[in-house]
Amino acid sequence: MRPLPHNTIGITVISSCTVGIVVDLIFIGLRLWGRKLKRKQWVASDYLVIAAWILLLADLIRRGIGYSWGVGLHTSEIVAAQGNGRIENIQQLTYSGTFLWIATACITKFSILLIYLEVFYCVTWFLWAIRITMGIVVCFFLVAFVGLMITCKPFEANWNPMLPGADCSMTQGETYVFSGAFNLGLDIILVLLPIPVIWSMSNLTKRKRVAVCAMFALGFLIIFVVSIRFKLIPHRDIYDIPHDGEIPGLLTEVEVYLGIVSACLPFLSPALAEMKGAVTSIVSGSMSHDSGSRGSSRDAKESPTSPKVGDSDQSLAKHSTRYRREDEEMIIGNDLSLEPWQSGKGSEIWSGDAKMISEWNVRVGVAH
Repeated sequence: MRPLPHNTIGITVISSCTVGIVVDLIFIGLRLWGRKLKRKQWVASDYLVIAAWILLLADLIRRGIGYSWGVGLHTSEIVAAQGNGRIENIQQLTYSGTFLWIATACITKFSILLIYLEVFYCVTWFLWAIRITMGIVVCFFLVAFVGLMITCKPFEANWNPMLPGADCSMTQGETYVFSGAFNLGLDIILVLLPIPVIWSMSNLTKRKRVAVCAMFALGFLIIFVVSIRFKLIPHRDIYDIPHDGEIPGLLTEVEVYLGIVSACLPFLSPALAEMKGAVTSIVSGSMSHDSGSRGSSRDAKESPTSPKVGDSDQSLAKHSTRYRREDEEMIIGNDLSLEPWQSGKGSEIWSGDAKMISEWNVRVGVAH
């Protein structure tokens, strides 16, 4: 066997899928952290999102194996380097990936529908619509899953339709078009279904309604991705699937990655608010420390000695002075002045921090 040539498409697909896996993991982590901050237990939709991510991770491993076998290159290049046997291995690997996609897509959709039930539980007609859609998703999963196994005879022809004596009720292209069209219809339903309910909520301002609709509208991007994939599938060369099938396959993965992000968006507010508070606290603390350091340095330069204030006829003190009492702090800048209101017993006043006893009264006025 000779080494495979440089595989640009394969590298692009693996890199993109790795980024998608990491991004989904971050969003799932924020979602579960938000649950913890709200002191809420995990529910079925949480477990389904995690299960979908695990399936995506398994598919990434599958794609890694495919890359090592030359998936992304033309069939002729793979045969020249590793022989005809490698093509059958790739066909089997691609066939297994279809099952992973169906399971991941349906689990993600079911999780989103459970979220709708959790958020909009008080709208009767909407609950019935959700339950009906759930039934459609389950039916789609069963039909697509079983159909992939019984479309061709003998069984090996399901991944190798060019097998002598193969008898298929549908071609691979027709199967992908059917499943893609049904999946696209479900995505449209998932996006449009909650919008009337959100818009009719009287306790939400118009701006908040728009914001919530925009959050769910990530589904429109999913629809756009699915539409492109749907258009590319019929134009694949069935004799060059290792090359022509990778870009539609990548769009399939992007659809599910965005679906998981969409399923996590409604639960990110607590985690994002916590992060914002932590960042604000760190920034404020840093600014306070810098301000205190500059103030101490300026006081040291401007007041090398410690002037005293005594009787009422003493001249005004025109330096920056800080007074600290048991319950509060007051800072007087250089543009203000201090004068004793009356004579009396008191502690000595100096530039910097000083504790004053109650006999002293302070009046702040503009220096003349």
